[in-house]
Amino acid sequence: MAKNQEELKGIERPSIKDIEEAAAAYETVRDQRMALTQEEIKSKAALLALMKKHKQKKYRFDERIVEIVPGEESVKVKKATESKESITD
Repeated sequence: MAKNQEELKGIERPSIKDIEEAAAAYETVRDQRMALTQEEIKSKAALLALMKKHKQKKYRFDERIVEIVPGEESVKVKKATESKESITD
């Protein structure tokens, strides 16, 4: 119920501060995550554009592999040790 809406006498809802505080904390963290998701999407698009600009399907550096996902407009970044492929590809 909206904070500015008055309760009718005798039928007020009980207030449980612990739940209200936990809900507020959750909303804060959720909103931060959602903002980071938008930044991640932009960063991923920029990385994909640079891979295409430099005509790279796979790029290795500092024990990481950047790879365009075949058949998708997406790119993955993973540790080279996670890859089952040899380092000499």
